[in-house]
Amino acid sequence: MGKKVRFSILLAHEQVTTTARRVASKETSSHLLITTFDHNFSRFARVLRQGLGPAFQHCHEVDYEPHEPSASQLQMHSFARDPCRGNLDSVFMQQPQAHSIIVSTWSFGQFANRAAWPVLEKSGDALDAAVIGAMHAEDDLTNHTVGTGGYPDASGRVTCDAAVMRSPDAHGAVACISDVRHPILVARQVMEHSPHRLLVGAGALAFARAQGHALHDLLTGEARQAYQQWKATSEPIRLANLEDQIGVRRNQIGEANHDTIGLIAIDAAGNLAAAVTTSGLAFKMPGRVGDSPIAGCGLYCVPGVGAAVCTGRGELVQGTCASFLAVELLRQGMTASDAALTVIRRIRDSHTLGPDDQVGIIVMDASGRSHAASLMSGFRYAIKTHDRDELIDAEVG
Repeated sequence: MGKKVRFSILLAHEQVTTTARRVASKETSSHLLITTFDHNFSRFARVLRQGLGPAFQHCHEVDYEPHEPSASQLQMHSFARDPCRGNLDSVFMQQPQAHSIIVSTWSFGQFANRAAWPVLEKSGDALDAAVIGAMHAEDDLTNHTVGTGGYPDASGRVTCDAAVMRSPDAHGAVACISDVRHPILVARQVMEHSPHRLLVGAGALAFARAQGHALHDLLTGEARQAYQQWKATSEPIRLANLEDQIGVRRNQIGEANHDTIGLIAIDAAGNLAAAVTTSGLAFKMPGRVGDSPIAGCGLYCVPGVGAAVCTGRGELVQGTCASFLAVELLRQGMTASDAALTVIRRIRDSHTLGPDDQVGIIVMDASGRSHAASLMSGFRYAIKTHDRDELIDAEVG
């Protein structure tokens, strides 16, 4: 009769994955019944034709509604090995739209996801959505680990790290940057308007100013008061699940402040993107940079494979190149859940951990399947699609 075949075709910036049933007949023709999440069927057909040669010589153009998943139907596609046959069989198949999705770290991410969702809902770009979500976090004065309102370093100065990534060839970051309202925008401009991948400190600020960013005081009165109290008592704050310790959010969830925010988005065209932004550890040593702005540590993204973002103790993430490891495990065939848990176990096996050491990781494959894992309980991540808007507890590894 026939057998099921799995095709995986890597394009320049995305992967087209199809499940096909090959139906062999006694005649000279054979037909492929294909389900694909690629929206550009002409391109998809062209790639198949180039890759399969005589096995793919004829197809009809497609007719589908790109913005209505329920109405996405391909009609009258004929695939004939023998183009001289009098009657080409028509193959009818359903073509689901690639579902947009955004995930982010911590319960705070639920609000970032909602801010980003209109971009994805209108078939916008994944990186645009991730950046808007990150900007929302940077503007939240109740969040003391991101952007304006972030706690300062030991000298009383607020410095931030941020990064964006589309692929190993398209990413940008800033580290130890101060006096800029939206470090995530500067990170994107490093990627798009400079030959470099990471700018630091005074150089990053000079670049931001050249890109048109106004100076902006990141230290709020509440953060200054917390700093002065810390200076007076010299009591270290606990690091694990910082989101449950400092300040209370004024929102319906009623939860406390949150840690570094990392976001992963997939748009309707199947494009992946990741973004991370943070003001780092509260009252850190001046000049300290964690994992967030480092590709392969705080975030990593490979088109057609997947992406990962990390949060928590950056030194532990750096020691294992955690996000790179997670995506590489996806490339090798692991599921998102197995990859996330493997990374957490690697961190646990590779470091001497203290009682407050926490790391959380979200891993998403190119199809939008995601999973989160952490060293200890308390880490949650937010997920939003067209029909989901929820928080999920990470699995402790």
